[in-house]
Amino acid sequence: MDLALVGTSKWLREDLDALIGNSNEDGGDRTPLSAYVLPYGERVGTWSTPVIPSARLSEGEALPESCTTAILDRYGAFKYLNDITVPIVVCVVDRSIADESDADTIIEARLSNSRPISVVADLHWTPPGAVEALGFTVSL
Repeated sequence: MDLALVGTSKWLREDLDALIGNSNEDGGDRTPLSAYVLPYGERVGTWSTPVIPSARLSEGEALPESCTTAILDRYGAFKYLNDITVPIVVCVVDRSIADESDADTIIEARLSNSRPISVVADLHWTPPGAVEALGFTVSL
């Protein structure tokens, strides 16, 4: 419950179906990302990661109090960046679209009250090609 995923719910759930890990000839050793992230769903037996549609943030819904990290996926979530008050925020920017507005929005929103963190060194994640991830701490 210390992680929240914010964005278009359908897209996030499709991403959580991605198989990760090393594969051999018969496809073994690959596991859906959802097995690690444990997204909230109907049949969750224990704690889970909330998948929050960015539209709910526009309605005033806040992230759970236990949340310490939020992953914001694309502009739909970025535009509510100033309303998110968790210590660590990671913004996933789709660079396959030739538009700088996403990154500009993120940089403007967090310029004065945050400290950048390295997604690769600090969070141990290397984004795939055409994807950029900007991570930072947030002053609360």
